[in-house]
Amino acid sequence: MKSTSIDLSGKKFGRLRVRSRDGVTGDGRARWSCSCECGNSTSVSGRDLRRGLTTSCGCFHKEQLRERSTSHGLSSSPTYRTYRAMKNRCLNKNQESYARYGGSGIVICGRWLESFENFLADMGEKPTESHTLDRWPNVNGNYEPGNCRWATPREQGQNKRGQVAIAILDALSSEEISADQAIQSWEDGYESWSPAEAFEEGYQLVAG
Repeated sequence: MKSTSIDLSGKKFGRLRVRSRDGVTGDGRARWSCSCECGNSTSVSGRDLRRGLTTSCGCFHKEQLRERSTSHGLSSSPTYRTYRAMKNRCLNKNQESYARYGGSGIVICGRWLESFENFLADMGEKPTESHTLDRWPNVNGNYEPGNCRWATPREQGQNKRGQVAIAILDALSSEEISADQAIQSWEDGYESWSPAEAFEEGYQLVAG
């Protein structure tokens, strides 16, 4: 007995509108060429369309992921920029400062890697633009609750000035802060040492 398939041409399923038949699937079921509302095209089995298993070209799923990743509404905030910079320093091998962080064994705790919301719950909002994320009291430890604080330039000044310069340079290179904010961060911490002198020593320490 000859099998027949339901003609789905012109019908709409979610974001997809069926255009025409497009062959068969590996198990012999009809496939249909569809246009998505986003402008893309895709080929879907008739069964998946009728059962509501496929309702877009994939754009809906991507939108959901993007929405979840920025649902905190703080993706452009100073706190989120610091969070992103922390991850870049520890995870991105192409990041200029990776060798001094992830490359040297410094890691981010699983809780903070899981989501920005967890980081925000533990650390709170960045108090001011001049504050930086400081690993303290163990400066050689990891990024995790109990070993991090929002530090002012003067608090970071308890370390060697060249090391503070490195911290500012890292924040600058990862776009956590602007050039003007980098200079202001230094001036807030030291009054007798110019930003140029600080950055010069920082560069020398980095190169060494």
